[in-house]
Amino acid sequence: MAIDAELTELLQFTQKLWAATDRRYDITVAPLTSLWGYGPAGSNLPVPSAEKLNETLTFVGSDKLTLDAAGSSLRKSHPRVQLDLGSVLQGYAADRVAKCSAKPARKISSSKLAANS
Repeated sequence: MAIDAELTELLQFTQKLWAATDRRYDITVAPLTSLWGYGPAGSNLPVPSAEKLNETLTFVGSDKLTLDAAGSSLRKSHPRVQLDLGSVLQGYAADRVAKCSAKPARKISSSKLAANS
């Protein structure tokens, strides 16, 4: 799928986090968070079985993404691979505001941004 330069930059950053954390930080966790009731399905879900967990894990892992930064495209190895960028978007938004602001970045409080989100 075609992606813009801003998403390409963000995905490159998440790939670095994935590598730096020995694959512990992973933006493809959306199927797992949904399975446990933290996603759009809500919290009234039963505890998933080991079989369901193992099945879902086959669609989790940033190694299931192929980012072509030069060609501005992203390919998923399977349609059930889903992205969850929530863990990086708040910091990314704070960085963007700091870059766009006339104020120096050190004067913009990320806690103030979080309180308004």
